[in-house]
Amino acid sequence: MEVVLRRIRQLDTSVRVTILSAAAVALVVAAAVQQPIHQPLSYHRFADHRSWFGIPNFLDVMSNLAFLVTGAVGLIFLLSSNSRRGRRFCDARERWPYVVAFAGVVLTCFGSIYYHVNPNNKTLVWDRLPMTLIFTSLLAAIVCERISVRGGLILEALLVPIGLWTVVYWSMGDAHGNGDLRFYLLVQLLPVFGIPLILAFFPPRYTSNKNLAFVLGFYVLAKIFELLDRPVYAAGHFLSGHTWKHIFSAIAAYYLVRMLKSRKALLTPDPVIVVENPSSPIPLSRL
Repeated sequence: MEVVLRRIRQLDTSVRVTILSAAAVALVVAAAVQQPIHQPLSYHRFADHRSWFGIPNFLDVMSNLAFLVTGAVGLIFLLSSNSRRGRRFCDARERWPYVVAFAGVVLTCFGSIYYHVNPNNKTLVWDRLPMTLIFTSLLAAIVCERISVRGGLILEALLVPIGLWTVVYWSMGDAHGNGDLRFYLLVQLLPVFGIPLILAFFPPRYTSNKNLAFVLGFYVLAKIFELLDRPVYAAGHFLSGHTWKHIFSAIAAYYLVRMLKSRKALLTPDPVIVVENPSSPIPLSRL
């Protein structure tokens, strides 16, 4: 694995970018050739219907406050002078995709609360719109840090409206009985596949990158628990899988804040790229 990683990173930058671009195009083509994916009405029948204090679906509603907390902490840090200290950003422009991502986390709190009070396809739009800000901006942020600041900012300017469009596209189609989720799902999948590839192909410029593994890990865990909503609730009638999904997703955002607060710019070139002795071990800890 280490040898493969070293060889990949020794490829010319344009070759690595071309490989990543080809992988992204392949995902887009794969989504385009699929049959339209419709939103099943059964999606809105969550396991935990308990109402407390007059609030329907209380735990699915109130667990969204975790997004407000982690999103606000991230925004406060990024917009404060603290984010400009300690070499946390080599280029001040790198902050902006993160600002949009954490704004999306905050907005997801309110959009998801609105949806879970009265789950249906119309309210679901307001849950999904802010989530696209998170998916697209996080991918652009990693491109800024690992490949090119300018390229990442251009990607941010392109992906954010595209992400929002995928939700509008589904919603407008749904109003006529033929809503299609393919491209919204694609927006979710691109960071899940793209970010690990970027981390493997390009060396880090900052410390504390292990936190990214926790970000992706907790997000994947959240998606698993979302699918296991009823079995998880049936196991103890304590918290449903969907409530855990909110909690794990907020923990993922917490690890993103933790990474940004604790990291520093690397002062020396990554030894995976500058290899004095090809037989020497490669420190994967720099990932």
